[in-house]
Amino acid sequence: GKEIKFTPLDTTRAYHNLRGHERLRCQACHSRWIPQCYGCHYIYTKSEKQKDWIWGKKSLGRWKEFRYFIRFENPTLGVDFDNTIMPFSPCQVLVRTRKTASDRPVPTGTKHMIMSAFDPHTTLKESRSCIDCHRNPKTLGLGEGTLTRKTGKWTFSSVFDTSVQAFFFEHPLDSFVSLGGTALQKGYRPGARPFSEKELEKILRVSLCLGCHRNYEDKIYRDFEKSYQQFQNNAVPCNGLGENQKAIGNPEMGKSSREFKKWK
Repeated sequence: GKEIKFTPLDTTRAYHNLRGHERLRCQACHSRWIPQCYGCHYIYTKSEKQKDWIWGKKSLGRWKEFRYFIRFENPTLGVDFDNTIMPFSPCQVLVRTRKTASDRPVPTGTKHMIMSAFDPHTTLKESRSCIDCHRNPKTLGLGEGTLTRKTGKWTFSSVFDTSVQAFFFEHPLDSFVSLGGTALQKGYRPGARPFSEKELEKILRVSLCLGCHRNYEDKIYRDFEKSYQQFQNNAVPCNGLGENQKAIGNPEMGKSSREFKKWK
């Protein structure tokens, strides 16, 4: 076979040894996209018949499989069972039943949606940008939508209309967590979870500075907690610049562009 030479990982560069990035797995930054199907489900119709492949004849009850809300785009990030940060994707199978084909299907035993962490094998040499991790609501687990900060408070507005979905959940299908840190979907195994309220606050705190300080090598990131305290104490010239901002996640499938702008 062909001999392939690999360049050793340069751990001296800022983007590989920044304080606060210790839990990041390689996939968290270098996985370009991940398959996502938030609405994979079956409908079971009791009155119809379907071939039973074990007995070789039709029997009562018909199963039909559906795909819904499919995406191939930037992964949501979360905390895996070993406390590392990994890409997460939905892996739920929802079941709905109905007596006849004309009836509206109703959920059967569905209480939770499930998110699973795995390596999507869509690795690129280039990593995600700072803004795409620290200010993109989809990456944070909130789902596609608009994340806004005004007068010191964060708000999130989803593009997904929960009133028209067919799965009877009160939250958007692509929401892993709320801004307050409430888990809206379960992890695929004990310990796997979305970011907590404290973790979300720390991630978003960095985004306040990214309008101007976009480079990994910027000295404010050598000790960001110290830099942030100086910001809080009015000891730096940029106070107030990050307070009123809007970040808009592009809801179109497959798009990765993000708009980051100062609120007027």
